[in-house]
Amino acid sequence: MAAIEAKKPIPADQIEVSKDDTVGSDKNRQYPVKIDPTLTWFGTDQLKDVYVCNGSNYKTMNFYNSDIVITMAGKAAQGVYRSHMKFTDLKTLLANYYIDSASLTLYEAANSQSGQTITAHQVTASWTMDKITWNNRPSYNTTALSSFTTSGKSGTAKTLDVKKLITNMMVNGDANYGLMIRNKSESSSYGKFYGTRNTTSSKRPKLSIIVSDKPATPSKLTVSPTIGKPGDNVTVKWEGISSSSLSRVEYRICRLDAAGVDQGNIVNYTDTVVETGGK
Repeated sequence: MAAIEAKKPIPADQIEVSKDDTVGSDKNRQYPVKIDPTLTWFGTDQLKDVYVCNGSNYKTMNFYNSDIVITMAGKAAQGVYRSHMKFTDLKTLLANYYIDSASLTLYEAANSQSGQTITAHQVTASWTMDKITWNNRPSYNTTALSSFTTSGKSGTAKTLDVKKLITNMMVNGDANYGLMIRNKSESSSYGKFYGTRNTTSSKRPKLSIIVSDKPATPSKLTVSPTIGKPGDNVTVKWEGISSSSLSRVEYRICRLDAAGVDQGNIVNYTDTVVETGGK
């Protein structure tokens, strides 16, 4: 691996640099470490869906307990349909990763109408799968995450880009309220899709998220000199930091007292030279 070297003048009398070697010291660790970059939410345990309808006989009806196995979006004879989806343990399972991409795949069901623009939206309020109705449906972001156009052919896979939804939750701290699917024009026709409880598992909706590890701590880290006087230059070298999402490496230099307690920065992260090469 190529080493990265950075130099900074320091007004300090002592510097200490250390690394967390918990992963490397694991006696059961096998090298090289290989990680599948794709996480998938699939099936009723991980992904749930329910639709609501504004028809006069259906505004207060919850359809989840009716064992409905399709997802609807748009205007049909009974009224206008919208579908809501939730993803189980999303924030917990993604906590240690960067999000490279995220997509939701739906499969058109029989009688889905062609030429319908289906949009996905981030839900912005809490709701319950077995309680939601048209009249109590949650609020949502009116700006669509993404969209597709229906083909009208049963079994056709259609994909929605939902990276912004996942990023909003993992980076911006938004709650995991899931998403809502609707027809852009709710006065024309509808798209119809297989639901999460469909008996044919290969036709169920699928959320696929490609992730990459957050950068690790350095495998090798040195500083020289370890003791200096104000005005001296210090050389910091490191190896072993790599990630497909890594665009920069920063470091800080702090002052320690005789007991090794951090007394504050001498060189802040924001003051350091940004290094973009090497691993």
